[in-house]
Parts: sequence; structure tokens; C-alpha cells
Amino acid sequence: MSTGYLHEQNGDKSAMRLMNILSLGAAIAIALITMLMPEADSGTGITLAIAFLSASIGGKVGQKWLEKPVTP
Repeated sequence: MSTGYLHEQNGDKSAMRLMNILSLGAAIAIALITMLMPEADSGTGITLAIAFLSASIGGKVGQKWLEKPVTP
């Protein structure tokens, strides 16, 4: 069975991966808007871009950390 980026190894759809790609796209869009529009508030734009980038990366890292097996 062929699986794409938005699917788990067993073929199930992955909402976490969809959230990651949407958050990354939002971070890139906010960063571009902040850089290309001189009237945009750069402090707020940078803060929002970092927040979305953190959500994009941190969600999967947190999931991997929570799913690792516990050895007694």
C-alpha cells in the first residue's frame, strides 16, 4: 500500500501531519506579509510567525515524546 505524507505507516489519515503543514504554511505566509508590507507591525508579525512555527514543529515532537514506551 502506497502512503503519502498525510498518512501514517498503516495507511490511516494523520490529522497531526495536516496540522503541521498548515501551521508551517501560516508561519511562512505571516513572515512574508511582515517582510513585504512596510506598514505591517514587525514585532507582532515575528511573534505570530514564531508561534505558528513552534506549533508546527512542537506538535509532532510532543506526540513522539508522549507515545514512546515506558519501561518499568
